[in-house]
Amino acid sequence: MAFPAKIFERVVPILLMISGFLFIFGKKENKKETVENHKELPWFLVAIIMILMGCYTGYFGGANGVIVLAALQYMTTEDFLTNNAIKNVICGCDNLIAFVVFVFRAPIYWEQGIILAIGMLIGGYLGPKMLRHASVQIIKIVVGSLAFIQAIYFFITAY
Repeated sequence: MAFPAKIFERVVPILLMISGFLFIFGKKENKKETVENHKELPWFLVAIIMILMGCYTGYFGGANGVIVLAALQYMTTEDFLTNNAIKNVICGCDNLIAFVVFVFRAPIYWEQGIILAIGMLIGGYLGPKMLRHASVQIIKIVVGSLAFIQAIYFFITAY
């Protein structure tokens, strides 16, 4: 049974708006203070959050990196660059699992998929190199703003 597309179309803009807000205005980078005051989430809550993010990524994937990064900044005491690396592994695994499922369950547009995969590989290679030389605060503002723009677009198309 497939998830009803209409419901998902109405939920996505809300998820994007929340993640953009959390991403821009979320936890500040102060590792010493964060480690001292950090209260770990129960393992089952972390598991539920990760499963939900994985389902979202596998089903839609739009702005999944923003959503995962927003969640990671509240679930870990790591800095932005480390969380970005964790996000890359999580999203890569999510997409691999979704790919395997789709190979057996749905038609795949291979031409577009190959182009997308090439873009993802280039971004996966160049992105971390660029992040090492950029201001984390500026990146948060730009990425969060793009999440807001995408959320507005999806609000307009869904409602």
